[in-house]
Amino acid sequence: LSYFFMLVRYATASARSDGLLLLCGGRDANSVPLASAYGLAKHRDGRWEWAIAPGVSPSPRYQHAAVFVNARLHVSGGALGGGRMVEDSSSVAVLDTAAGVWCDTKSVVTSPRTGRYSADAAGGDASVELTRRCRHAAAAVGDLIFIYGGLRGGVLLDDLLVAEDLAAAETTTAALHAAAAAAASDTQPGRLAGRCGFA
Repeated sequence: LSYFFMLVRYATASARSDGLLLLCGGRDANSVPLASAYGLAKHRDGRWEWAIAPGVSPSPRYQHAAVFVNARLHVSGGALGGGRMVEDSSSVAVLDTAAGVWCDTKSVVTSPRTGRYSADAAGGDASVELTRRCRHAAAAVGDLIFIYGGLRGGVLLDDLLVAEDLAAAETTTAALHAAAAAAASDTQPGRLAGRCGFA
């Protein structure tokens, strides 16, 4: 099954870990923000295959950044269009590829967040407010994540944020329960399971 036509997108973020290239978010040909994530993995026999990443992303987004810390993909910031930024609680999202679930600042995500989206005006949790940005750079070194610059409400940012993934080596209890529930249900063809990799 080919995912090529679903992968036509721009303003996406990509990250690589353990032979897996993961693309997340972006805009489609009609400029609609996307929430999906796809992995490109190489099989042992040399074949390459696209597959949709496990779990449910908390929010569509574009002009965001993504980095891996161990088996956890950290997605930060992003825009929705029309001057709107990604919702405060979803401005940082983590795809735990070991458990096959997405988490935001609130909990494990089981359906897309469809509540309040932040306008250019500041508001909400101050610690999360710092990550509301688009067109920024991100890098990971060890368990540390560095986020630099970007735009927020038309203001050019020159700050450097440093965060540590304290849970990079372990999966939360909630993620384990969600992974167990997902494993008990039927697996859809073409979906990556477990670590988003191929043995």
